[in-house]
Amino acid sequence: MEFAEQPSPARTALDHAGWRLEYAAVNAGPDDGPRDRAVIAFHGFARPLEDLLIWQGHWPAPVRLIAVHLPHHGASGPVDPDLPSDAPLPPATLLDLVQRIAVREGCDPSDMDLIGYSIGGRIALTLLVEAPEVWDRVVLLAPDGLRKAPLYDLTVHTLLGRWMWRGLDRYAPAVNASLGRLHRWGVVPKHLLQFALFHTETAEMRDMVWHGWRAHRLCWPPKSAVVAALEGGQIGRVDFCFGAKDRVIPASNADGLRKRLSAPAVRFHRVHSGHSMLREDVLREVMRVIFEA
Repeated sequence: MEFAEQPSPARTALDHAGWRLEYAAVNAGPDDGPRDRAVIAFHGFARPLEDLLIWQGHWPAPVRLIAVHLPHHGASGPVDPDLPSDAPLPPATLLDLVQRIAVREGCDPSDMDLIGYSIGGRIALTLLVEAPEVWDRVVLLAPDGLRKAPLYDLTVHTLLGRWMWRGLDRYAPAVNASLGRLHRWGVVPKHLLQFALFHTETAEMRDMVWHGWRAHRLCWPPKSAVVAALEGGQIGRVDFCFGAKDRVIPASNADGLRKRLSAPAVRFHRVHSGHSMLREDVLREVMRVIFEA
């Protein structure tokens, strides 16, 4: 599914191990040094990789910014005919693909930086756990993956969940009409109604939700593994940034993780924002709190 109104001319793709990752690599930061360091960046759900190119003017060092399309976004996804369309992407395969892209772009695949926004934050956390020694500076904006809704496990990992999702797909107009009535009656808040409608109003979006959930079902590291990776001393610096007005992924999602951590290299921040954080005004504040502190 494609969401970019004007896809970046820098888009290209790499195929390996039955998977294709579409990406765009651009120069970012100042023009006063070599660009042998890669910054790998992952976008939010149902958003194009072009969202991440806003970092071009914000990263404080000369780097090669590599914005990666998640599976079932743009041209990314399984390409091996023996893989089902909803095949799960193994974290080790994802790491291998990303490192191969870094090498193709002339960067060191064993020493990189990492950015993740929303569901891209969960994917970044997965790679952080998979190989903490690879990453130096990690920036996570409103990261998913810190609190899992029971509905996700039910839908993605069980036959009952598959049956329920197919029912929702078949009767989506009636379901959404019922949600609208519940909102008018004060049962369902406005932000939850808008979130549900965005992900279920069209058959195309419902198909993307299903395939996106299924493709990333292996990319949800347990909190104990996240804690171990963050406290292992192999990562240079990790900054979690949340929007103070974010109702989709509130800062409170990180409370349990923060209480279990004692690593001084891991910091948590709140900035003046809702869930939409890839904006110039928000990134200026993000840069201030993570690079000037």
